[in-house]
Amino acid sequence: MSQDEYALFRKTFPEPKTELTEDLSAVSALGCEAFVLPMPLRVEALTCWQRLRPLNSTLTQAVEFFIKNRPRPEAAKSLEELKHEFLKSRKTMNCRPRTLVQYESYLRVICGEFGKTDIARILREDIEDWLEESDWSPRTRKNYLVTFTTVLNYAVGKGYRLDNPAAGLERPILDDRPVGSPKEDHRDEDDECSAGDRRLVPGQRMIAPLHGQLPERVSVSRPWQRR
Repeated sequence: MSQDEYALFRKTFPEPKTELTEDLSAVSALGCEAFVLPMPLRVEALTCWQRLRPLNSTLTQAVEFFIKNRPRPEAAKSLEELKHEFLKSRKTMNCRPRTLVQYESYLRVICGEFGKTDIARILREDIEDWLEESDWSPRTRKNYLVTFTTVLNYAVGKGYRLDNPAAGLERPILDDRPVGSPKEDHRDEDDECSAGDRRLVPGQRMIAPLHGQLPERVSVSRPWQRR
């Protein structure tokens, strides 16, 4: 058989490929493609994979989640802008007037510190430092933290940011009332518009002054009462 005849034979009847040959070819091609990636990108992919491994998640799942839930840059808002949108939503939800007044009072003070800040740039540390540096009572700090948490939950729901940095902060413990006191139940008629609203402490069901302090309780003596 001449060389031309052999070439024609192989062209007509090609040599069969085994599964092993095909697998080796695929691995070889994949290995070559891996080396095409720049070293920094390979290192980043490895680091991300190592961080996802304890969560039993893959890089593909992480990327798909981010694409689906990423903040919308075109919808970026400052906290001052979000405040007006949030209050409008509460009015739509038919919140009671006293609850709206509370929100307006608390948000006025919060925006005094964070009003011009982009919502997506507010960090947990920023909120912690702001609360720790204040001279407010534990009850007042708790009410501001509850309001901050509710507003940022609204921002997450609207897609302005992915998480709520205020949600995981520890709230001040109020020990001025016995545990189990009926007044500890905050689910009253003023807080029916949302789950976040129910956490407002009853002790501040009035307009809080700008400095965040409440007047001390005045004791009135009644001389006609016998002890």
